[in-house]
Amino acid sequence: MSPLSSDTIFHFTRSCEYLLDILTNELRPHYSLEDFTPVATQSMPSHGHTFAFPLISFCDIPLSQTAAHMKTYGNYAIGLTKTWAISKSVTPLHYYHAQSSTLQAINELIQHQWDQAGEVQRTPIGGTMSRLVCFLKPYEGEFFRPGESPRRVRFYDEREWRFVPVEAGHTRVLPKAEWLDNAKRAAANTLARQLSHLSFEPKDIRYIIVAHEAEILPICRRIKEIKGKYSQDDVLTLMTRIISAEQIRGDF
Repeated sequence: MSPLSSDTIFHFTRSCEYLLDILTNELRPHYSLEDFTPVATQSMPSHGHTFAFPLISFCDIPLSQTAAHMKTYGNYAIGLTKTWAISKSVTPLHYYHAQSSTLQAINELIQHQWDQAGEVQRTPIGGTMSRLVCFLKPYEGEFFRPGESPRRVRFYDEREWRFVPVEAGHTRVLPKAEWLDNAKRAAANTLARQLSHLSFEPKDIRYIIVAHEAEILPICRRIKEIKGKYSQDDVLTLMTRIISAEQIRGDF
C-alpha cells in the first residue's frame, strides 16, 4: 500500500528555466492570489475577500501520485527533504470548509478585533490572526493563475506546506486588482524575491523533475555551469536524482 505522505516535499514549476533559477538562486517567494470568502476578513477590510501575499508552496504527496498534480502546477519540480522543510519553518496548511468548526472559531477571534463602533482595534493579536489566515486553505475552490481563467480545484488533495515571510517588509498584501495588474504584480514579486528566500544544500535535494527524458542530460550540463554552487561531487550526486515526468507517468 502506497504511503499518503513521504519524507520529501515537492515545489513544482512550469518551465526548465524556472527550475534552473531555483537551483541557482534558491527558492524565492512570489505573490499568490487566495480566496478567503468564508473567512471574516474584517481585519483586512480594504483588501476584500480575495487578495495576494508572498509565499513559497510545496506539496506533501508521494512521487507516485505527482502526475495529477503536474497537470495544474507544471512538469518541473525540486523535491527536498521534509527534515529540511521543518528546519526552515515550512508548515502544513489547515484546510477548512464553510461549516468548519475551526473556521467558526477563527471568525469569532477576528470579530473581537472590532469595537462597537465598527472600528478595528490594533492589538498584538491582530497581526497574529493575519498571519494565521495565511496558513488556511479551502477544502476546494478557485485556482488563480495570471492570464488564465480560474478553475475549480480540490486543494485538500495537494497536502500543501507553505513558507510565508514574517518580516513586515515581506508581507505587504496585494488587493486582487493590483495582483491582476502585470506591472504591479511583477514589482511586488521582485521586491519579495530580494527580501526573502529559502536556502538549501545539495544534500537536501532528493529529486529534480524535468518534463522529458531528453532534458536530463542538458540539465546536467546546466547544473555544471552554475558557478560556485555545486562541486563536481555534488553534480554527480544530483545527476542520480533527476527523473522525468514522462517516467513518473509511465512507471509509477
